[in-house]
Amino acid sequence: MSVVGKKPKYKIDGSSFLGATCELADLLMEARYPKMFESDSKLYDAKHMCFTEEGQEIFEEVLADVENTLDVWGIIHEGAE
Repeated sequence: MSVVGKKPKYKIDGSSFLGATCELADLLMEARYPKMFESDSKLYDAKHMCFTEEGQEIFEEVLADVENTLDVWGIIHEGAE
């Protein structure tokens, strides 16, 4: 479905947009990589409680997909044009 040329329906404040998109991306990461948080995971560093470099790259790709999907449906960050 394409909504090219239509004005956005919903603008969300920055902190809410960031929180929601990151939460959705995190849930998708957990669904895609169910063993991500195990000690031998190559995607998550349990000692430092953060993604590894590889995990961060995947997270950023998933986050971009989430943001693009919301944009298609007219849900954007309030500062976006």
